[in-house]
Amino acid sequence: MSAALSLIVCWFPTAMPAGPSIGDPENISWAKFTDVLSTSRREGDKDGPCFAAARFKPEPDGKHVRRVGANVLARTAVVLDIEPSKKTGKVPPSPDDAAALVRKAGWAGVIYTSHNHTAAAPRYRTVLLLSAEIDPALPVVESVADRLGLAGVTDTSKAGAESLFYLPSANYGDLDQHQTLVIDGRPLNAGGLGKAAGRLQLIFYTCVPRCSSKYLILLCVDDNSQ
Repeated sequence: MSAALSLIVCWFPTAMPAGPSIGDPENISWAKFTDVLSTSRREGDKDGPCFAAARFKPEPDGKHVRRVGANVLARTAVVLDIEPSKKTGKVPPSPDDAAALVRKAGWAGVIYTSHNHTAAAPRYRTVLLLSAEIDPALPVVESVADRLGLAGVTDTSKAGAESLFYLPSANYGDLDQHQTLVIDGRPLNAGGLGKAAGRLQLIFYTCVPRCSSKYLILLCVDDNSQ
């Protein structure tokens, strides 16, 4: 059932364009998207083809999109960028163990190791299928990462719906260190995520003198999204 669902993905030739970041949107089936991630790993430099799991406002030509936050109309999948924590040094679970967490939650997903992944310092992307597009402003990456027990190793700088993710790649000679895992399951319930946003709790606390005020956002995934 999940394989037949489709999503909008925007493809970009590079993460380092000389000018504006212009990409090509595609309405692609989940089965075809996971096949792309399973069969397209290249060997070489890190920069190369990438994607954003979002629907953007079309450019005037009606064919292309420009990747800027103000142009995002919807989030089309949830993508977690998993890596060792820069703050705590915490090491993520292996891709196989992360796949077991997604499988336990009952969700459809695909996990692929990213360019600098090693067994000692795992780095990978976890892409989760949504039942429908959702509001790009919802903090779903943080919420889903917490639900899976991956909050401490998720790069929240890549939580925005406009975030760009490289297609699978590897350093020269390192292809045998990489893997892609497709997990069968149900799409993440978009309605459940919306309800969770309605229960968002904003807790204000103040640091010691001379520190700026900070906010802590807590969000729970609705049980129906499992």
